Amino acid sequence: MTATTSSRAEILAALELWLQVRSQSPQDAVPTLETALVSARDLADAVLLAKVLVALGQVSSLLGKGLLALQYADEAVELLEPLGEEYAPDLVAAWRIVGRVQYDYGHDDQALEAFTKALAICTTSVDRVSVQSAIASIQIELGYLEEAITMHKQLIGIAENANDFVGVSHLRSNLAIALDRLAQDTSETELAHKHQSAALENAQLALIGARQTEQKALQSHVLRTLGGMALKSGSLDQAWDNFEESLLLARDVQSPTNEIHALHHLARIAENLQDYPRALSLANEALEKAEEHAYQEHASQAHQRLAEIFEAMQDYQAALKHERLHVELDALVKSQAAARRAEALAAQMQVERARAEAKAERERADALSRLNSQLELQALTDGLTGVANRRALTQYLERIHALSQRSEQVFSVALFDLDHFKLINDSFSHAVGDAVLRRIGLLLLEHCRKGDFVARYGGEEFALVLSGATGSTTFEICERFRLLIEETDWQSIQMGLAVTASFGFTDQTQLTNVDAILAVADQHLYMAKNSGRNQVYPMSVLKVV
Repeated sequence: MTATTSSRAEILAALELWLQVRSQSPQDAVPTLETALVSARDLADAVLLAKVLVALGQVSSLLGKGLLALQYADEAVELLEPLGEEYAPDLVAAWRIVGRVQYDYGHDDQALEAFTKALAICTTSVDRVSVQSAIASIQIELGYLEEAITMHKQLIGIAENANDFVGVSHLRSNLAIALDRLAQDTSETELAHKHQSAALENAQLALIGARQTEQKALQSHVLRTLGGMALKSGSLDQAWDNFEESLLLARDVQSPTNEIHALHHLARIAENLQDYPRALSLANEALEKAEEHAYQEHASQAHQRLAEIFEAMQDYQAALKHERLHVELDALVKSQAAARRAEALAAQMQVERARAEAKAERERADALSRLNSQLELQALTDGLTGVANRRALTQYLERIHALSQRSEQVFSVALFDLDHFKLINDSFSHAVGDAVLRRIGLLLLEHCRKGDFVARYGGEEFALVLSGATGSTTFEICERFRLLIEETDWQSIQMGLAVTASFGFTDQTQLTNVDAILAVADQHLYMAKNSGRNQVYPMSVLKVV
């Protein structure tokens, strides 16, 4: 096994390991993926490198390393975008990393943009539904409720056709939240009632689906939504039942967030019912759970609830104590949120700076590549006539000669010389002579066959390499060029100017080397000039030596 093959195998093994551990212990894949990243860079394989970057972006996102995840995903996007539809799933995964991290940073607009780009290139229905669901959730957060409702309804239809009952329940739960918020924002009573009824119906259907599929965490979440709706409608008993069941399910699946929410609302209901001992017990339990998990925002809300309960009980000293703690924690939460926003902004600026630097580096590399190509082209092109130069002719002849030695491909070589060219320079000037050479270059480029090669051999001498031509065919091609040169309107360059050319060719390409082939063509050119010029030698196939 070669070193390259070994490196590829190690990279593929690292990616396979990531697929195995991502759902349970993603951190276990980090060392192997980081080693694979180094190997992929050394191989300069864009596809493998992009796949490793996507995997590292995913694991970094899961481990809460948002900035690192963005950097990995951003580089992966740059590599994958030029590769075409075959690698669309990898590009979708990269854009989803960007969207997820931006959403976590609170950059909802940028998250929506990333998920929208992912959606545009999705090739599977599973990816499409997942990305659209993320977009719809962000739209709810951004307040684009009608757009979110429309998209959720479409996704529910897709999920139902695919018999994805868990997906349907999740989507109906989100749809219920969007409809409930739209009802609150609608000033027209009848329309608000219509939205509220639709929200309740979808929440109930979501709960049925969650129970049928035994999704306890989803059941707890939907019951919270139903409890909130019941509270707004004044159905305290129904709200209590919903939140109490939500609490039990949250404890069963160890979901502290759902548990705290349920406790908070139950305390609120108990307070409304003036059952203050129970309200205090529930609010204190919510506070303990929030402090246990360091949820400062939830702890702040619990202190606020306790302050309200104590105030209702006319225990103003206890109420003041909890109000003070609520204010302090609320200020801390807002300060930390501002710090996170600042950190996220700094991270985004760093990513944008890295992106700009990468773009500038690519542009420099592209410019250098173009310059090198131009220099290489210039090194192989005759500056005056625009056809290939002698160096390029030699390189081409060596390649086609080697190919003919390995196969039955035939070719012939012709040299032609402009007759009495020194006299043209002496009689009309070197400027006119240069104009003649430029016109010859144009004639060759315009009239040569596809696959033929034309070059300036030196001075007023030119070469033709005619692919697939031998004997009489070569003669006919050379004769056509001879007549073309003779019949060209040279008066447009200089009054009284006439130009002819003498041709010598050979199809003896079985000779041992290129120099020998050129020597025969040159000998035949000499014969053409020595026989009176403005002719092709040999004049018939039978005369070819």
